[in-house]
Amino acid sequence: MSTLLPPQEITVQYIQARYKSILAEVSCVTPLASWSVQPNGVFLTSHKSKYGWAKTDGTIEVNQWYLGTQAVNKLDMTIRHELAHLCRGLTHAHDRAWTRTAMLFGVRDDLVPVSEIEQIKSRIPYKYQVYANLANGERRALGGAHKKTKRYTEYNPNDRYKQMTIDRIRVLSFDFEEHEHHD
Repeated sequence: MSTLLPPQEITVQYIQARYKSILAEVSCVTPLASWSVQPNGVFLTSHKSKYGWAKTDGTIEVNQWYLGTQAVNKLDMTIRHELAHLCRGLTHAHDRAWTRTAMLFGVRDDLVPVSEIEQIKSRIPYKYQVYANLANGERRALGGAHKKTKRYTEYNPNDRYKQMTIDRIRVLSFDFEEHEHHD
């Protein structure tokens, strides 16, 4: 895929159709007979932090948060990404071999508009909103989190090897607020 798809509301039927279309396309690049895991359909998941997931039974799970959005390009990249896992083998994670396959399958996250990712993320029921407190007095919202992680709770701004910056402004601390999620 080298051009953006036109916006369209995503339904279960749309996901099924795109899966079949992309599978037909990538199986011309790499014949199914040579795949490590044979594709076995696409289903929805409610996983808290994954756009998609390739499973050992050959199924791909796509997050239900796509439904009702117009994130068609991100959906395409997710399906291609997960098919690359099935083709190369699930033990390869994101190594060089998988990366080559993903490139052959047209995985190009740079083609996904930020607005599509924002559509999906706005639907995720994060428990917390994370904020960075900057040296210039500014407080920046970083996004949602499902739990308070040590990366933020134990952050030491005086450790020069682990100092974080945002737009070249030093981060002094992080804090969390309970996230209010609206459907």
